[in-house]
Amino acid sequence: MITSTKIFYKRIVSDWKFQCKVWQMAIDWTVALYIVGPAITLGIYQYIILWQTQPSWPYDLPSQLFAGVIFFFACKGTIRIFIEEADQLFLWQHKNCLNQIFILSIAYSVFLKLCFNGFIFLLLAPVLIRYQFSIIEFLQLFILSVLTGLCLNFIQQFLSFVYQGIILAVAQTVLFFGAGILFINIIPHTIGHSGLFTVAMLLLLIMLVVLIFRRLTMKGTFFVDVTREQFAKLRYLDFLLRFVSLNKKRPLLKRKHTILFSHSDPLFKKRHAENCLAELGIKSVIRDIKNILEYLQMLLVLILIMFSFPAAWVWGLLVAFVPLITFFIRSYWQEFICSESINLFPRNDKVKYAATRRFMFIMTLPGFIITSFIAGFIAFSWLGAICGMLIGVLIMSYISSRLISLSI
Repeated sequence: MITSTKIFYKRIVSDWKFQCKVWQMAIDWTVALYIVGPAITLGIYQYIILWQTQPSWPYDLPSQLFAGVIFFFACKGTIRIFIEEADQLFLWQHKNCLNQIFILSIAYSVFLKLCFNGFIFLLLAPVLIRYQFSIIEFLQLFILSVLTGLCLNFIQQFLSFVYQGIILAVAQTVLFFGAGILFINIIPHTIGHSGLFTVAMLLLLIMLVVLIFRRLTMKGTFFVDVTREQFAKLRYLDFLLRFVSLNKKRPLLKRKHTILFSHSDPLFKKRHAENCLAELGIKSVIRDIKNILEYLQMLLVLILIMFSFPAAWVWGLLVAFVPLITFFIRSYWQEFICSESINLFPRNDKVKYAATRRFMFIMTLPGFIITSFIAGFIAFSWLGAICGMLIGVLIMSYISSRLISLSI
């Protein structure tokens, strides 16, 4: 007799087989023998050395930095619901079976979150236990990070039911930024104090139970869950296809017009080949919600890094962020300029070079204005924020132009 439990386990096994086949396409025996194997061996050796030796550099790192790293990985992942489009023919008529699959899927997602966070904590254990926290504090940090990550995953999923497009990206960005600031500034002071830890754990646990109950009782989310599960299943395949300039098609949003540049108004007054090509690249990037979300996430990670370090470090970090932001934006330009529609037109290196400079300057400018403003605020309060923003723009203009010249 086929039961909902058997259906769920069959889909789990099928998903693992599919993921293994995906990675087998990229990691054959030569890659495994000459790259993956030596890398794992070297990593294990360095991990053992880190346990045996006592380097001095971890003492200088603030606890907020480790909290930021842990929070970043705690937010990773999603709550997968293993349902398929064909389930509307049978399982939709048997609500008990469908609810059982929902419960097993949530339990499986919680188990994966525990395993993933446990692996991250195992990697950080030599530094955290020997230089920052005791074993009890280490376990407390693990519990709070798991509960925080699960609550955020459920809230992100609820937001996707209500919003879409850029509004969803902004809502998830605000959630990530707000929760990250609270986690970095509160959690390091909570662990080690049994009373505060108990209160924080109970609050997160109650929130998690309420979110799980709300998720199980939601109605009208079947097709959204099916679409999300399809993307979750293809996430690694999409990641590998990006290296060969291929991307799986995403479903169109329900709205008829994009929020940004919905009327395609010209960005530049002068209409020549360089401006038109740069404008086309800017609009193609900004109209894709995935690109906006990635851009905002990168900025939030950089801001969290700056808040994690002492004020004396922020200017060095700001200079280090210039090539990072430049090459991040450059990946969007490479994807655009290598697309099939652009390759239909004849190549002109001078036009391409000029368009690249305009595209890179406009796309990197908002990100670097924000990061330099935050750096100035951390170092010298509001007046420093304004001065830092101006200085940061000058630094970005000089360094990024040199990087663009070297990379084209």
